[in-house]
Amino acid sequence: MFMPSESSCTRLKQGVVRFARIRSVVNSEGRNVVLTRNGEIIIIDPKERELEKYRVPNGATLMVSENDEIDPDQVLCQWDPHSVPILAEVGGKVRYEDCVEGKSIRTEREASGNIRRTVIEHKGDLHPQIVLEDGTGKILDFYYLPERASLEVEIGDQISAGSIVAKNPREATGTQDIT
Repeated sequence: MFMPSESSCTRLKQGVVRFARIRSVVNSEGRNVVLTRNGEIIIIDPKERELEKYRVPNGATLMVSENDEIDPDQVLCQWDPHSVPILAEVGGKVRYEDCVEGKSIRTEREASGNIRRTVIEHKGDLHPQIVLEDGTGKILDFYYLPERASLEVEIGDQISAGSIVAKNPREATGTQDIT
């Protein structure tokens, strides 16, 4: 199992990798990015017995392939512990839908000079989303953007499957004093 504050999972025993409920795509950097939320990496011994099981979060980058023989202390996957990514399942040209400055999104310039667009609380008929189109304008896929999501792509960007289109901050967990 993994904790949200961790950023990778490392195996403890030698064995062979099996994937369960993992759907991934190869991103533009040639890495496998996990698209499913409840996938697992299972480590088995030569007699097909399960030795260890690790939950793999959405957006994790796989560092191993199925049926790989791996050694102890080998990293299996890595992810961003601070945010939950919204990933493109297909490639295409980016278009914003219902992203209206001051009504559904807020644009801020960070101290570093970067521009950050964040979805804000909105009412009415606005449903902010990122739409991916092909060269002729045909819609290939779309992604609804939840409140507080930070947009990671710009209008007109050409992106590939596995690209992060937006990030949603991960809820902070931990112990709190209730005295």
